[in-house]
Amino acid sequence: MRKVHGRQTWHQPGASTVEETRLEDPTPQASRAISWYSQRWPERVASSILLKSRSMALLKLNAPDHRTAAWLTPARLRDSAFCLLFGLMMVVIQYRSGAFTADLALDWDEPAHAVSSLMVHDYLVQDFPHDPLQFAWLFYGHYSKVAIGHWPPLFYLAEGIWMLVAGRSQVALLLFVAFCAAVLISSVYLEVQHRSSTVAAVLSVAVLMSSRVFHIMLCGVRPDMLMTLLAFWATVHCGEYMRFGSRRSRNLFVVFTV
Repeated sequence: MRKVHGRQTWHQPGASTVEETRLEDPTPQASRAISWYSQRWPERVASSILLKSRSMALLKLNAPDHRTAAWLTPARLRDSAFCLLFGLMMVVIQYRSGAFTADLALDWDEPAHAVSSLMVHDYLVQDFPHDPLQFAWLFYGHYSKVAIGHWPPLFYLAEGIWMLVAGRSQVALLLFVAFCAAVLISSVYLEVQHRSSTVAAVLSVAVLMSSRVFHIMLCGVRPDMLMTLLAFWATVHCGEYMRFGSRRSRNLFVVFTV
């Protein structure tokens, strides 16, 4: 260490003299370390950043997708299999009951539900986006079983959109009811399982599916299954809101109720 123009500096062999700030009594070891890092730190930082980026790239290539692994758990696979089984069972019940080939005369309102759904489908295919009221008057002149207004329009709108994909037939009308029933059964299963256990969920589903009223709702073109599904989720979110007071549960309760 030597003094240059009143400042304390130190010189390392093989390196240039580095002028430092005033220090009272720096040790020789600290002086050499400060001098070496003051010259070499840009190279060391750059090399460490490059090494870290290469390591992260290798980890990303070799590591599994945790989002996919989180969804493909045995419990989720089991629940998905149960939901698919419920949907298949709804279609089998309809087929075994002869609903696909029977007349649409399960009750007084079934023809009106079918005709109203067909009217929405035909409007979407033939006359959209023109005046729907004028099309409804013309359709009513040929098929006088239109029930929109007496019943809420959501079921007919959903059936009309469904038939754009599934076809304009009695089977398509009943398959939409089976879809709503499968979603209802799956919802009951998942909610009871979440709040209790798998055994309780299976028993709840078995009791619901063994009901005669459920079979009547399933084997006819009726809005009852869709209304039951909406009422179920409205009840669930009403309970969640009364218990926790969350804004999300309140908004969902309003949506399912309206």
